[in-house]
Amino acid sequence: MKIFLYQIFNAKKALDRLFNSEMSPRLAYRVADLIEAVNPELEKIEKVRVKLVKENLEEGERQVVKNLETFSKAFDEFLDEEIELEYEPEISIDDLPDTVEVSPKEMHLIRPFLAE
Repeated sequence: MKIFLYQIFNAKKALDRLFNSEMSPRLAYRVADLIEAVNPELEKIEKVRVKLVKENLEEGERQVVKNLETFSKAFDEFLDEEIELEYEPEISIDDLPDTVEVSPKEMHLIRPFLAE
Protein backbone atom coordinates (compact mmCIF):
# COMPACT_ATOMS: atom_id res chain seq x y z
CA MET A 1 0.00 0.00 0.00
CA LYS A 2 1.15 3.55 -0.67
CA ILE A 3 1.50 5.63 2.47
CA PHE A 4 3.39 8.69 3.64
CA LEU A 5 6.00 8.35 6.36
CA TYR A 6 4.22 11.00 8.44
CA GLN A 7 1.12 8.76 8.52
CA ILE A 8 3.19 5.94 10.00
CA PHE A 9 5.01 8.25 12.42
CA ASN A 10 1.84 9.96 13.63
CA ALA A 11 -0.02 6.66 14.12
CA LYS A 12 2.65 5.06 16.31
CA LYS A 13 0.99 5.65 19.69
CA ALA A 14 -2.47 4.67 18.44
CA LEU A 15 -1.07 1.50 16.87
CA ASP A 16 0.76 0.70 20.11
CA ARG A 17 -2.52 1.00 22.02
CA LEU A 18 -4.24 -1.29 19.52
CA PHE A 19 -1.35 -3.75 19.71
CA ASN A 20 -1.65 -3.91 23.50
CA SER A 21 -5.44 -4.40 23.55
CA GLU A 22 -7.20 -7.67 24.24
CA MET A 23 -8.81 -9.22 21.16
CA SER A 24 -9.58 -12.52 19.52
CA PRO A 25 -6.63 -14.64 18.35
CA ARG A 26 -7.63 -14.16 14.70
CA LEU A 27 -7.70 -10.36 15.00
CA ALA A 28 -4.54 -10.36 17.11
CA TYR A 29 -2.78 -12.23 14.29
CA ARG A 30 -3.84 -9.60 11.74
CA VAL A 31 -2.84 -6.74 14.05
CA ALA A 32 0.54 -8.43 14.54
CA ASP A 33 0.95 -8.51 10.73
CA LEU A 34 0.30 -4.78 10.64
CA ILE A 35 2.78 -4.08 13.42
CA GLU A 36 5.43 -6.25 11.72
CA ALA A 37 4.99 -4.21 8.52
CA VAL A 38 5.10 -0.84 10.28
CA ASN A 39 7.91 -1.41 12.82
CA PRO A 40 10.81 -1.49 10.32
CA GLU A 41 9.63 1.83 8.90
CA LEU A 42 9.35 3.31 12.40
CA GLU A 43 12.91 2.18 13.13
CA LYS A 44 14.17 3.90 9.95
CA ILE A 45 12.25 7.06 10.83
CA GLU A 46 13.78 7.07 14.32
CA LYS A 47 17.31 6.68 12.89
CA VAL A 48 16.78 9.67 10.62
CA ARG A 49 15.27 11.70 13.49
CA VAL A 50 18.26 10.93 15.75
CA LYS A 51 20.70 11.79 12.95
CA LEU A 52 18.98 15.14 12.37
CA VAL A 53 18.98 15.89 16.10
CA LYS A 54 22.72 15.14 16.31
CA GLU A 55 23.41 17.37 13.32
CA ASN A 56 21.57 20.20 15.02
CA LEU A 57 22.90 19.87 18.59
CA GLU A 58 24.43 22.89 20.23
CA GLU A 59 27.94 22.42 21.60
CA GLY A 60 28.22 22.49 25.36
CA GLU A 61 27.11 20.74 28.51
CA ARG A 62 23.43 20.79 27.73
CA GLN A 63 22.33 18.83 24.71
CA VAL A 64 19.95 21.30 23.03
CA VAL A 65 18.86 21.46 19.42
CA LYS A 66 20.43 24.74 18.28
CA ASN A 67 18.09 25.42 15.42
CA LEU A 68 14.72 23.84 15.99
CA GLU A 69 13.33 25.39 12.81
CA THR A 70 16.06 23.77 10.67
CA PHE A 71 15.55 20.42 12.37
CA SER A 72 11.75 20.59 12.05
CA LYS A 73 11.89 21.56 8.38
CA ALA A 74 14.31 18.74 7.51
CA PHE A 75 12.33 16.17 9.49
CA ASP A 76 9.01 17.30 8.02
CA GLU A 77 10.43 17.10 4.50
CA PHE A 78 11.65 13.57 5.23
CA LEU A 79 8.25 12.51 6.64
CA ASP A 80 6.52 13.86 3.54
CA GLU A 81 8.01 10.98 1.51
CA GLU A 82 5.56 8.44 0.14
CA ILE A 83 6.60 4.80 0.34
CA GLU A 84 5.26 1.39 -0.59
CA LEU A 85 4.46 -0.46 2.63
CA GLU A 86 4.30 -4.24 2.31
CA TYR A 87 0.88 -4.45 3.88
CA GLU A 88 -2.65 -4.62 2.57
CA PRO A 89 -5.35 -3.58 5.04
CA GLU A 90 -7.22 -6.64 6.32
CA ILE A 91 -8.68 -5.17 9.49
CA SER A 92 -11.95 -3.29 9.32
CA ILE A 93 -13.48 -1.13 12.00
CA ASP A 94 -16.13 -3.83 12.45
CA ASP A 95 -13.38 -6.31 13.39
CA LEU A 96 -12.33 -4.25 16.41
CA PRO A 97 -13.94 -5.50 19.61
CA ASP A 98 -16.09 -3.12 21.63
CA THR A 99 -13.57 -3.44 24.44
CA VAL A 100 -11.00 -1.52 22.36
CA GLU A 101 -11.61 2.11 23.13
CA VAL A 102 -10.30 4.49 20.50
CA SER A 103 -10.52 8.25 20.52
CA PRO A 104 -11.61 10.07 17.35
CA LYS A 105 -8.03 11.32 16.96
CA GLU A 106 -6.62 7.80 17.22
CA MET A 107 -9.19 6.53 14.72
CA HIS A 108 -8.19 9.28 12.31
CA LEU A 109 -4.53 8.28 12.66
CA ILE A 110 -5.05 4.52 12.17
CA ARG A 111 -7.70 4.81 9.44
CA PRO A 112 -5.14 4.43 6.58
CA PHE A 113 -4.30 0.98 7.98
CA LEU A 114 -7.91 -0.24 8.08
CA ALA A 115 -9.87 -1.86 5.29
CA GLU A 116 -12.94 -0.01 4.06
